[in-house]
Amino acid sequence: MAHPLHRLRSVVLLLLLSALLIIAQKPEVQVTHFKNQPARIFYFDDTTVVLYHDASALTIFRSDNEGKDWKEIETLRGKAMMLIPHPHDNRYAFVLTRDRTHYRTTNRGESWQSFTMPASPALVGAPLSFHADKDKWGHILYQGTDCSILGGCSDHTWYTHDAFGDTPQQLLTQTTKCLYARNTKVLKDASSNLILCVAFDEKSTNGEHTLSSSRLYASEDYFKTKQIIDFGLGKQGRGVVALGIVSKFMVAALKDLSRPDGEMMLYVSVDGKQWSKAKFPHASSSQLRENAYTI
Repeated sequence: MAHPLHRLRSVVLLLLLSALLIIAQKPEVQVTHFKNQPARIFYFDDTTVVLYHDASALTIFRSDNEGKDWKEIETLRGKAMMLIPHPHDNRYAFVLTRDRTHYRTTNRGESWQSFTMPASPALVGAPLSFHADKDKWGHILYQGTDCSILGGCSDHTWYTHDAFGDTPQQLLTQTTKCLYARNTKVLKDASSNLILCVAFDEKSTNGEHTLSSSRLYASEDYFKTKQIIDFGLGKQGRGVVALGIVSKFMVAALKDLSRPDGEMMLYVSVDGKQWSKAKFPHASSSQLRENAYTI
């Protein structure tokens, strides 16, 4: 039977070890003050590197130790309108400015290289569209706005095969949205080469278009040839107002221009070629007349 003194020493030793363990596990807190709230903070996946976008000052801060220490990226000071991480390659991120010269990093923000586009970025939520296939991570679509001397502005789309390390080429003019069908890894039924674009079939010099000229186009050769997606509606497959990716579906919204009330219709596809009309859980007599869907 153990001596009471030995038992007491064992208890004291256990308490000391527990205290040391608690001290060792106590999280360290480091407070850093910024002048403005972030428009975006994101980690490069599976790393300790964080980027902080101050949209008010148009600048970027970087931390390589999970936010303990921060350093402003002087190259981007006063220029960073938009910060966009590559959704599939955790080495790349892009900073778009208000002009035609933008920046990319290939090493998680340690250094930045400039690249120039023919037009400033379009004021849309996602001016860049990425390819999900690993061997095509460098394939990116860029939507820009070109304004003529007459005052009219139109959006056009360009593409790069080397994450803007090459000279971008024009994909299609008079566009409102373009994306790779393999935008996400779950869209496995779509062709790796397929690109979808909402564009106008009537050219405009002043940037004004009719809704009836807005159509959905598809191409597998960067629009050397193209196909009109008519959703099985024939000539009525017009009035496309939105295109996006929702989970494993491609989604397109358009107005029924054959009806005076302009009812909205939603079509979905898993491969970008075969489209089906979505059924909403509304009463059979109800109609949707919104100007657009949020996709």
